[in-house]
Amino acid sequence: MATKTGFVLSFGRCAVLMLLVLALTLGLVLMPPPPVAGAAPDFPDVPTHHPYHQAVYDLADRGIISGYSDGTFGPEQSVFRQQFAKMIVKTLGLPVSPHGGMPLRRRP
Repeated sequence: MATKTGFVLSFGRCAVLMLLVLALTLGLVLMPPPPVAGAAPDFPDVPTHHPYHQAVYDLADRGIISGYSDGTFGPEQSVFRQQFAKMIVKTLGLPVSPHGGMPLRRRP
């Protein structure tokens, strides 16, 4: 979509997750974090017949994604830059900042 300030790319959460799965599959990440101990997630909005079911649950098992506090994942929702950055950091096995994030400014 074109805007006055440039182009805006809009990817759904599942499309971004597929990019992360592709990165893991292609070996771009040498050592993904091990699965997180605890109960497996249960996202009611990602049923077994959903095209990205396996990818969503694989990344949730690895602790890379967790969904929303109400227990849903929101596969059709857009991913914010900060959320995507956190997914990359967790995929690489790096520590996540305990400060809860940093404001991201738009470039002029």
